[in-house]
Parts: sequence; C-alpha cells; structure tokens
Amino acid sequence: MRYSHVTQHNSQPGYWVTADRRKLFIRDMDTSHINNCIKMLERNRTVDHMNRLYGMFAGPQPQGDGNQLALDYEMGRIQFEPSPLPDVYNELMSEYQARNSILPTAIARVLHF
Repeated sequence: MRYSHVTQHNSQPGYWVTADRRKLFIRDMDTSHINNCIKMLERNRTVDHMNRLYGMFAGPQPQGDGNQLALDYEMGRIQFEPSPLPDVYNELMSEYQARNSILPTAIARVLHF
C-alpha cells in the first residue's frame, strides 16, 4: 500500500508514520529514507494540487492534443496556493539538514583536514 496523501496523521512530533501505519522515530531513520520521505511529501503535494485543478474542470477528460493544450492553458491561468505541507515535513527537513551539515565535518576530522 502506497502512502498517497499529502497529510500525515502524526499524533506525536518527531515520528514518521509509514504506509502501514507504523511509527518510526525520525532520528532513527536512515538519511536516504528521510530524503525519500521529503521527496514523497513534495511530490504528493504537487499531485494533490493538480487533482484540485482538474477537479475545477469536472467532467470527462479532454480528448485530443488540442483540447488538452486548451485545458492546460486555462489551468495555468488559475492561481491558488497548493495545500500546505504537513508539520512532519519541517521535522524531516531539520533532521536532514542537521545530518548534512555534520557529515562533512565528521569526514574532515577522520581524514585530518
């Protein structure tokens, strides 16, 4: 089951809730897993935004390239904010940035730079 929603239902800060509803402590997650979670939230926000735009033009999907281009043009004229990212996004970003700022320093110490 893929976690396909923009919202994260976290009852406690500092945890990531997986698709099968397991709670993972963010500090215990691998850096690559944190990065993938960040990308997923950003991607799902974009998909959610596009779904909302398409919902404004309810009805059958356009047939043909010309009709699709016209719909894309009209959708591009409509301006509204995408859904806000969930609070866990900021927690993931903070942890990811902290790890990336520490890692080069730790490597330099090992290599005696």
